[in-house]
Amino acid sequence: MSSDYFLLTYSVKAQTGYESDIKKAEKVRNDIAKITEWDKSENNETTFMGVISANGVTEESRKNFAKKEVESKFLEILKEHDASKYDVIIYCSMMIESAARYFEFEISQ
Repeated sequence: MSSDYFLLTYSVKAQTGYESDIKKAEKVRNDIAKITEWDKSENNETTFMGVISANGVTEESRKNFAKKEVESKFLEILKEHDASKYDVIIYCSMMIESAARYFEFEISQ
């Protein structure tokens, strides 16, 4: 299994101005901050770094593998708070050691 150093920054956004969606987004954001498997930046509240699995032959396949690992953790939290894609979306920017450039993706359910 191949691993890469990574840097991940994310924003959790309510998709409406409804108080219920804003509260869901806050709960999701707070629970993501509790993830302990990765190192958390001391000064940037929504930034993680560490080592992540990034298997694959091509750069694109390694990016997809890393993205799926992040998705699996974040989707658990969205499900826990019953946050659908109409309520909350998590926007991510990520860099992995074996890729020449950062990539962006969204996570929702």
